[in-house]
Amino acid sequence: MSVIVIDSVAALTPRAEIEGEMGDHHVGLQSRLMSQALRKLTGSFQTNTMVILLTKLE
Repeated sequence: MSVIVIDSVAALTPRAEIEGEMGDHHVGLQSRLMSQALRKLTGSFQTNTMVILLTKLE
């Protein structure tokens, strides 16, 4: 069995947000990115792979 752990999903910053200007609006960008990534990864993990996504809510 393989295990992949992503500690602090909230710390993953989309490239558009990093390269954008201050004040640019990126509403829902991280949510869309995670949704797309999980759909892509799901197809790759058909073989005994556990993915653990952690986030810290404050």
